[in-house]
Amino acid sequence: MLLMKYAYLLLFSYFCLKLRHPNIIAYKEAFFEDSTSSLCIVMEFADGGDLLERINGHKKRKTMFTEQELWRIFIQLVSGLNALHERKIFHRDMKVSLVSNR
Repeated sequence: MLLMKYAYLLLFSYFCLKLRHPNIIAYKEAFFEDSTSSLCIVMEFADGGDLLERINGHKKRKTMFTEQELWRIFIQLVSGLNALHERKIFHRDMKVSLVSNR
């Protein structure tokens, strides 16, 4: 079982290290935490927050995104997903809390 874990980690790391795109948060490294049997993934820090925070901010202030903001977000999102799909990678957990605010 341990050998399978490390084989998966190597395969995962190989694909992530090759994936460089301005609209995808960069992968740094991955490791197994043996005490919890967890795969830990270290990613680039997204200091601008996420899209959910922006949406909630607009709700709180009772404001709306401008059309220009919406197009920028949409284009960046589709561009990042396209980069994944071109490499035959399918994102199974797409949600606004995973979209960084760049």
